[in-house]
This record gives sequence, C-alpha cells and structure tokens, in this order.
Amino acid sequence: MVEFKVEKLKKPKNMLILASILFSMLCAIIISAWSKSYNNVSYGYKHLEKGSYFGFLVAMTVCHLLTKSIILTLKLLDLQEKIPYFDVFNLLFSAVMSGLLALACILGAVAASDKVNKIQSEHTIPAGVVFGWFALICLVAETVLSYLDLRKD
Repeated sequence: MVEFKVEKLKKPKNMLILASILFSMLCAIIISAWSKSYNNVSYGYKHLEKGSYFGFLVAMTVCHLLTKSIILTLKLLDLQEKIPYFDVFNLLFSAVMSGLLALACILGAVAASDKVNKIQSEHTIPAGVVFGWFALICLVAETVLSYLDLRKD
C-alpha cells in the first residue's frame, strides 16, 4: 500500500517546491485570465504587442507547475527511492527549467515594460510576471539545495 507522508512537506526543499508551484500557478492564471474589452471585443495577452513573450512565460510556468507537481507527489508518496537516479533527474530538470524560466521571465519583463502594453495592462500582467520571478527564485533555491544534498552523498 502506498502511504502519503505529509511530514515530508516540512523539509525546506519540499516547501520551496510547493512555493514555486504556487507562484507558477499564480503567474499562469493572472496572465492567461487577463483581458481587456474594446468596442465590445475582448482581447487577451495574445493580442498585445510582444504577446508571444507572455505566451512563452505562461508555457514555461505551466510546464514547471506540472513536472514539479509530479516530482513532489512522488516524494510525498515515498517513491523516490524506488526510482533509479531520481535525485539526479530532479537536479538536471531543475537546472534546465531554471534557465528556461529565467529566459521567459526576462522576456516577460521586457514585454511588460513596453509602453504600449503598460497602457493596456498597467498592473495585472506585470503582477503575473513578478510571480514568475518568484517561482524562478524558489526553483533556483531548490536546485541549489538539491545539488548540496547530492554532494553530501
């Protein structure tokens, strides 16, 4: 029988994974849900100038959200010992995802600072980009802690 071990959530790495999942979810929801009406027609982030930058940020946060949710579930179910090289895969994935998420956050920040987009979305989309940065910070901290744990062994 598989047992769900909630006490593993108290570990700093798992708390960082949980925080990065939350921030990724907020980033993706805020940017995706934003719309502005003009002449009874609703426009989303895709219609903005440099909207593809926001699309890339949303895609990266959703990818990060899904994979880290799976990784956290495997850890909480205590299945990580049964999967060979689980910690190495987690470290490599985190490092690659950190780079991609950093690029997405930089592009999102560039697009959010654009004068045209700033007028159309003064607060909402920049808030979504900020949550993307928070997710990146948590991911990098978790990656460093994973690396330090692997070096101990």
